[in-house]
Amino acid sequence: MKIIDIHQHFSIPEYFDYLEKNNALMEDSILLPRKSVSEMIAMMDDAGTDLAVLTISSPHPYFKETADEGIALCRKINEAAADLRRRYPDRFRFHAVVPLPDIDAAIDEAIYALDNLGASGIKLASNSRGLYLGDPAMDPLFEELNKRGAIINIHPHRPEPLNDALYSARIIPVFEFFADTTRAVLNMLGHKIPDRFPNVKIIVPHCGAFLPNIADRGQQFMPLLMNIGVLKENIKIKENLYKFYYDMAGNPTPDLLPLLTRFVPASHIMYGSDYPFTPVHKCFERIHQISTFIDGHDELSRHKEKFFHANAEHLYGL
Repeated sequence: MKIIDIHQHFSIPEYFDYLEKNNALMEDSILLPRKSVSEMIAMMDDAGTDLAVLTISSPHPYFKETADEGIALCRKINEAAADLRRRYPDRFRFHAVVPLPDIDAAIDEAIYALDNLGASGIKLASNSRGLYLGDPAMDPLFEELNKRGAIINIHPHRPEPLNDALYSARIIPVFEFFADTTRAVLNMLGHKIPDRFPNVKIIVPHCGAFLPNIADRGQQFMPLLMNIGVLKENIKIKENLYKFYYDMAGNPTPDLLPLLTRFVPASHIMYGSDYPFTPVHKCFERIHQISTFIDGHDELSRHKEKFFHANAEHLYGL
Protein backbone atom coordinates (compact mmCIF):
# COMPACT_ATOMS: atom_id res chain seq x y z
CA MET A 1 0.00 0.00 0.00
CA LYS A 2 1.24 3.46 -0.85
CA ILE A 3 2.07 5.63 2.17
CA ILE A 4 2.46 9.40 2.34
CA ASP A 5 3.78 10.79 5.61
CA ILE A 6 2.69 14.39 6.17
CA HIS A 7 4.38 14.82 9.57
CA GLN A 8 8.12 14.21 9.32
CA HIS A 9 10.87 16.46 10.65
CA PHE A 10 14.29 17.44 9.41
CA SER A 11 16.95 19.87 10.57
CA ILE A 12 20.15 21.59 9.54
CA PRO A 13 23.26 22.20 11.68
CA GLU A 14 22.66 25.96 11.78
CA TYR A 15 19.31 25.33 13.50
CA PHE A 16 21.02 23.62 16.45
CA ASP A 17 23.75 26.28 16.53
CA TYR A 18 21.11 29.00 16.78
CA LEU A 19 19.22 27.20 19.54
CA GLU A 20 22.43 26.64 21.48
CA LYS A 21 23.38 30.30 21.14
CA ASN A 22 20.01 31.23 22.65
CA ASN A 23 20.16 28.59 25.41
CA ALA A 24 17.17 26.82 23.89
CA LEU A 25 18.44 23.39 22.85
CA MET A 26 16.33 21.78 25.57
CA GLU A 27 13.59 24.39 25.66
CA ASP A 28 10.93 21.73 25.03
CA SER A 29 12.71 19.29 27.38
CA ILE A 30 13.46 17.02 24.44
CA LEU A 31 16.08 17.40 21.73
CA LEU A 32 15.27 16.76 18.09
CA PRO A 33 17.47 13.83 16.97
CA ARG A 34 19.87 14.76 14.19
CA LYS A 35 19.34 12.57 11.12
CA SER A 36 21.12 12.60 7.80
CA VAL A 37 19.28 12.47 4.49
CA SER A 38 20.43 8.90 3.97
CA GLU A 39 19.03 7.94 7.38
CA MET A 40 15.72 9.64 6.57
CA ILE A 41 15.39 7.78 3.28
CA ALA A 42 16.44 4.49 4.89
CA MET A 43 13.70 4.91 7.50
CA MET A 44 11.15 5.60 4.79
CA ASP A 45 12.29 2.55 2.84
CA ASP A 46 12.13 0.34 5.93
CA ALA A 47 8.70 1.65 6.92
CA GLY A 48 7.33 1.49 3.39
CA THR A 49 6.82 5.24 3.15
CA ASP A 50 6.80 6.58 -0.40
CA LEU A 51 6.84 10.32 0.21
CA ALA A 52 7.21 12.62 3.23
CA VAL A 53 6.26 16.24 3.87
CA LEU A 54 9.10 17.76 5.89
CA THR A 55 8.95 20.51 8.48
CA ILE A 56 11.26 21.92 11.10
CA SER A 57 10.11 20.94 14.58
CA SER A 58 10.25 22.99 17.76
CA PRO A 59 11.72 25.03 19.41
CA HIS A 60 10.61 27.77 17.07
CA PRO A 61 13.74 29.40 15.58
CA TYR A 62 13.19 32.99 16.59
CA PHE A 63 14.34 35.01 19.58
CA LYS A 64 13.88 38.75 19.98
CA GLU A 65 17.48 39.28 21.02
CA THR A 66 18.76 37.69 17.80
CA ALA A 67 15.85 38.47 15.50
CA ASP A 68 17.91 39.17 12.37
CA GLU A 69 19.70 35.85 12.75
CA GLY A 70 16.36 34.09 13.22
CA ILE A 71 15.00 35.61 10.01
CA ALA A 72 18.11 34.56 8.11
CA LEU A 73 17.94 31.07 9.64
CA CYS A 74 14.37 30.54 8.47
CA ARG A 75 15.56 31.28 4.93
CA LYS A 76 18.44 28.79 5.29
CA ILE A 77 16.07 26.10 6.59
CA ASN A 78 13.64 26.65 3.75
CA GLU A 79 16.37 26.65 1.12
CA ALA A 80 17.74 23.41 2.56
CA ALA A 81 14.29 21.84 2.40
CA ALA A 82 13.83 23.07 -1.17
CA ASP A 83 17.17 21.49 -2.06
CA LEU A 84 15.98 18.15 -0.67
CA ARG A 85 12.88 18.40 -2.79
CA ARG A 86 14.97 19.13 -5.90
CA ARG A 87 17.36 16.27 -5.23
CA TYR A 88 14.68 13.75 -4.26
CA PRO A 89 11.49 14.85 -6.06
CA ASP A 90 9.82 11.48 -5.56
CA ARG A 91 10.49 11.36 -1.83
CA PHE A 92 10.13 14.82 -0.29
CA ARG A 93 7.90 17.87 -0.11
CA PHE A 94 8.14 20.53 2.59
CA HIS A 95 6.35 23.21 4.60
CA ALA A 96 8.35 26.39 5.09
CA VAL A 97 9.05 27.95 8.47
CA VAL A 98 8.46 31.69 8.91
CA PRO A 99 10.04 34.04 11.49
CA LEU A 100 7.04 34.87 13.62
CA PRO A 101 6.26 36.92 15.68
CA ASP A 102 7.77 39.36 13.15
CA ILE A 103 4.67 39.63 10.96
CA ASP A 104 6.26 41.52 8.05
CA ALA A 105 9.25 39.18 7.89
CA ALA A 106 6.94 36.16 8.13
CA ILE A 107 4.86 37.40 5.20
CA ASP A 108 7.98 38.01 3.12
CA GLU A 109 9.32 34.53 3.87
CA ALA A 110 5.99 32.83 3.20
CA ILE A 111 5.69 34.54 -0.20
CA TYR A 112 9.29 33.67 -1.10
CA ALA A 113 8.95 30.04 -0.02
CA LEU A 114 5.64 29.46 -1.78
CA ASP A 115 6.44 31.39 -4.95
CA ASN A 116 10.15 30.68 -5.41
CA LEU A 117 11.18 27.63 -3.39
CA GLY A 118 8.28 25.36 -4.24
CA ALA A 119 7.05 24.94 -0.67
CA SER A 120 3.90 22.86 -0.41
CA GLY A 121 2.73 24.84 2.58
CA ILE A 122 3.71 26.82 5.66
CA LYS A 123 4.44 25.50 9.14
CA LEU A 124 3.11 27.64 11.99
CA ALA A 125 3.87 27.04 15.65
CA SER A 126 0.91 26.90 18.03
CA ASN A 127 2.54 29.97 19.54
CA SER A 128 5.56 31.91 18.35
CA ARG A 129 7.22 33.40 21.41
CA GLY A 130 3.82 34.09 22.95
CA LEU A 131 1.99 35.13 19.77
CA TYR A 132 -0.78 32.56 19.46
CA LEU A 133 -2.48 31.49 16.27
CA GLY A 134 -5.69 33.44 15.89
CA ASP A 135 -4.25 36.64 17.35
CA PRO A 136 -5.52 39.58 15.25
CA ALA A 137 -1.90 40.66 14.76
CA MET A 138 -1.52 37.67 12.45
CA ASP A 139 -4.40 38.67 10.15
CA PRO A 140 -2.10 40.17 7.47
CA LEU A 141 -0.23 36.86 7.23
CA PHE A 142 -3.47 34.89 6.95
CA GLU A 143 -4.72 37.32 4.33
CA GLU A 144 -1.66 36.57 2.22
CA LEU A 145 -1.98 32.83 2.75
CA ASN A 146 -5.68 33.02 1.94
CA LYS A 147 -4.90 34.66 -1.42
CA ARG A 148 -2.73 31.70 -2.30
CA GLY A 149 -5.07 29.02 -0.98
CA ALA A 150 -2.13 27.88 1.13
CA ILE A 151 -1.89 24.78 3.26
CA ILE A 152 -0.57 25.30 6.77
CA ASN A 153 0.28 22.74 9.40
CA ILE A 154 0.29 23.56 13.08
CA HIS A 155 3.12 22.25 15.21
CA PRO A 156 2.90 22.43 19.00
CA HIS A 157 5.31 24.57 20.95
CA ARG A 158 6.22 25.18 24.54
CA PRO A 159 3.53 27.48 25.99
CA GLU A 160 4.66 31.01 26.57
CA PRO A 161 4.75 32.24 29.18
CA LEU A 162 5.28 28.99 31.09
CA ASN A 163 5.71 28.77 34.83
CA ASP A 164 8.87 26.69 35.15
CA ALA A 165 8.12 25.91 38.78
CA LEU A 166 4.75 24.45 37.84
CA TYR A 167 6.34 22.28 35.12
CA SER A 168 9.59 21.47 36.88
CA ALA A 169 9.29 17.79 35.90
CA ARG A 170 10.10 18.89 32.32
CA ILE A 171 7.55 16.66 30.58
CA ILE A 172 6.28 19.38 28.28
CA PRO A 173 5.78 17.14 25.20
CA VAL A 174 3.58 14.71 27.15
CA PHE A 175 0.86 17.20 28.04
CA GLU A 176 1.68 20.77 27.08
CA PHE A 177 2.18 20.06 23.38
CA PHE A 178 -1.38 18.73 23.16
CA ALA A 179 -2.67 21.51 25.37
CA ASP A 180 -0.97 24.22 23.33
CA THR A 181 -2.29 22.85 20.04
CA THR A 182 -5.78 22.78 21.52
CA ARG A 183 -5.35 26.29 22.94
CA ALA A 184 -4.19 27.64 19.58
CA VAL A 185 -7.05 26.07 17.61
CA LEU A 186 -9.66 27.32 20.05
CA ASN A 187 -8.13 30.78 19.79
CA MET A 188 -8.38 30.55 16.01
CA LEU A 189 -12.03 29.59 16.29
CA GLY A 190 -12.70 32.43 18.71
CA HIS A 191 -11.28 34.86 16.15
CA LYS A 192 -13.16 33.18 13.27
CA ILE A 193 -10.07 32.25 11.27
CA PRO A 194 -11.85 29.50 9.26
CA ASP A 195 -14.71 31.86 8.37
CA ARG A 196 -12.58 34.88 7.52
CA PHE A 197 -9.85 32.98 5.63
CA PRO A 198 -11.72 30.07 4.05
CA ASN A 199 -9.07 29.33 1.41
CA VAL A 200 -6.41 28.47 3.99
CA LYS A 201 -6.30 24.73 4.61
CA ILE A 202 -5.24 24.01 8.18
CA ILE A 203 -3.74 20.71 9.38
CA VAL A 204 -4.01 20.00 13.11
CA PRO A 205 -1.44 17.47 14.41
CA HIS A 206 -1.69 14.42 16.65
CA CYS A 207 -5.27 13.40 15.89
CA GLY A 208 -6.50 16.84 16.91
CA ALA A 209 -4.73 16.83 20.29
CA PHE A 210 -7.41 17.34 22.98
CA LEU A 211 -10.00 18.79 20.59
CA PRO A 212 -12.01 15.58 20.00
CA ASN A 213 -12.22 15.11 23.77
CA ILE A 214 -13.60 18.56 24.51
CA ALA A 215 -15.66 19.35 21.41
CA ASP A 216 -18.98 18.42 23.01
CA ARG A 217 -18.11 20.19 26.26
CA GLY A 218 -17.06 23.30 24.38
CA GLN A 219 -20.25 23.42 22.36
CA GLN A 220 -22.39 23.01 25.47
CA PHE A 221 -20.64 25.97 27.12
CA MET A 222 -21.34 28.39 24.27
CA PRO A 223 -24.82 29.52 25.48
CA LEU A 224 -23.47 30.12 28.99
CA LEU A 225 -20.50 32.14 27.72
CA MET A 226 -22.84 34.22 25.58
CA ASN A 227 -25.29 34.78 28.43
CA ILE A 228 -22.61 36.12 30.75
CA GLY A 229 -21.14 38.33 28.03
CA VAL A 230 -17.85 36.52 27.51
CA LEU A 231 -18.76 35.86 23.88
CA LYS A 232 -20.83 38.03 21.57
CA GLU A 233 -21.93 35.17 19.36
CA ASN A 234 -21.92 31.42 19.26
CA ILE A 235 -18.70 29.70 18.19
CA LYS A 236 -19.71 26.58 16.32
CA ILE A 237 -16.86 24.43 17.51
CA LYS A 238 -17.93 21.15 15.97
CA GLU A 239 -18.82 22.73 12.62
CA ASN A 240 -15.41 24.38 12.49
CA LEU A 241 -13.52 21.25 13.48
CA TYR A 242 -15.14 19.66 10.44
CA LYS A 243 -13.28 22.14 8.21
CA PHE A 244 -9.78 21.33 9.45
CA TYR A 245 -7.46 18.54 8.34
CA TYR A 246 -5.72 16.22 10.81
CA ASP A 247 -2.64 14.04 10.92
CA MET A 248 -2.35 10.76 12.80
CA ALA A 249 1.08 11.39 14.31
CA GLY A 250 1.51 10.50 17.95
CA ASN A 251 1.09 7.35 19.96
CA PRO A 252 -2.61 7.78 20.92
CA THR A 253 -3.73 7.28 17.29
CA PRO A 254 -5.60 3.97 17.69
CA ASP A 255 -7.60 5.32 20.61
CA LEU A 256 -8.30 8.74 19.14
CA LEU A 257 -8.99 7.84 15.52
CA PRO A 258 -12.58 6.57 16.03
CA LEU A 259 -13.30 9.58 18.25
CA LEU A 260 -11.86 11.95 15.67
CA THR A 261 -14.04 10.53 12.91
CA ARG A 262 -17.12 11.48 14.92
CA PHE A 263 -16.32 15.13 14.22
CA VAL A 264 -14.45 15.25 10.93
CA PRO A 265 -14.84 13.58 7.54
CA ALA A 266 -12.60 10.63 6.74
CA SER A 267 -11.32 12.64 3.78
CA HIS A 268 -9.58 15.06 6.19
CA ILE A 269 -7.38 12.56 8.08
CA MET A 270 -3.84 11.66 6.98
CA TYR A 271 -0.98 9.53 8.19
CA GLY A 272 2.01 11.11 9.96
CA SER A 273 5.03 9.43 11.54
CA ASP A 274 6.53 12.20 13.69
CA TYR A 275 9.96 10.87 12.74
CA PRO A 276 12.62 11.19 14.10
CA PHE A 277 10.92 11.69 17.48
CA THR A 278 9.38 8.32 16.64
CA PRO A 279 12.37 5.95 16.31
CA VAL A 280 12.89 3.96 13.12
CA HIS A 281 11.63 0.63 14.44
CA LYS A 282 8.59 2.35 15.96
CA CYS A 283 7.69 3.94 12.61
CA PHE A 284 7.30 0.50 11.09
CA GLU A 285 5.51 -0.87 14.17
CA ARG A 286 3.08 2.04 14.25
CA ILE A 287 2.16 1.69 10.58
CA HIS A 288 1.43 -1.98 11.24
CA GLN A 289 -0.48 -1.11 14.42
CA ILE A 290 -2.61 1.53 12.71
CA SER A 291 -3.21 -0.67 9.68
CA THR A 292 -4.27 -3.64 11.81
CA PHE A 293 -6.53 -1.45 13.92
CA ILE A 294 -8.22 0.04 10.85
CA ASP A 295 -8.65 -3.39 9.24
CA GLY A 296 -10.50 -4.58 12.33
CA HIS A 297 -12.88 -1.62 12.40
CA ASP A 298 -15.83 -1.92 10.00
CA GLU A 299 -16.28 1.80 9.44
CA LEU A 300 -12.62 2.83 9.34
CA SER A 301 -11.55 -0.02 7.06
CA ARG A 302 -13.43 1.57 4.16
CA HIS A 303 -11.12 4.58 4.38
CA LYS A 304 -7.74 2.94 4.85
CA GLU A 305 -6.22 4.10 1.56
CA LYS A 306 -7.58 7.59 2.16
CA PHE A 307 -5.80 7.78 5.51
CA PHE A 308 -2.49 6.44 4.22
CA HIS A 309 -2.16 8.26 0.91
CA ALA A 310 -5.27 9.30 -1.07
CA ASN A 311 -6.26 12.23 1.18
CA ALA A 312 -2.74 13.66 1.07
CA GLU A 313 -2.61 13.22 -2.69
CA HIS A 314 -5.84 15.16 -3.03
CA LEU A 315 -4.86 17.93 -0.59
CA TYR A 316 -1.40 18.47 -2.09
CA GLY A 317 -2.37 17.81 -5.68
CA LEU A 318 0.11 14.93 -5.99
